[in-house]
Amino acid sequence: MDQEKLKRSVENIKMPEEMRARIIQNCRLESDKKEEEHNMKLQKILFHKGVRAAAIAASLCLCLTAAASAAGRAGYLQNITNWIGAVTGAEYKQADEEITVSATAAGEELTVSAVFVFPDKAPYREIRSLGIGDYQIIDLSGTVAAEGSATTLSNLNGDQAQITVPLDGIDSGDYRLIITSFTGMSKADAPLPITGVWECQFSK
Repeated sequence: MDQEKLKRSVENIKMPEEMRARIIQNCRLESDKKEEEHNMKLQKILFHKGVRAAAIAASLCLCLTAAASAAGRAGYLQNITNWIGAVTGAEYKQADEEITVSATAAGEELTVSAVFVFPDKAPYREIRSLGIGDYQIIDLSGTVAAEGSATTLSNLNGDQAQITVPLDGIDSGDYRLIITSFTGMSKADAPLPITGVWECQFSK
């Protein structure tokens, strides 16, 4: 029975004031108790909704962060323009994680193995031969032992190319090869510079 109706009914019944006051007080306490339970239930619902919303927001934030991070590492094509703004070619930039590099020395030659991580992705699927553009060979003390701006192009075998770098005049020891660009060539297009930073160690 509704507590307010019970309260009104009690007020109309003839009884001692003390009894009437006790019944009315009990009705008021019961009503307050129900209101408190309702408020607590409402707060609980709102809390769970808030937690769920926060979890969704956190998950979305992580997804966006991961996407932004992935986008930040991905290579991209950029037009090369001359002094009047005319497009004269293109270069593929930020390709650090799209090509893996290793090197092995034999005599006065260094064989560099360059492997495409995504051989079916543009621009790699169009490239038929690959050469190193700019490179340095540095000893363990940080001294530049050799550097160059171009090597002979090497035909691709599947997803990799074996590129030769001369080691003439370099003493025996441990070195680091640092490459800052490759040159890719397709059948009909102009050479495509591929930029990034690749590093590997070798011993002569």
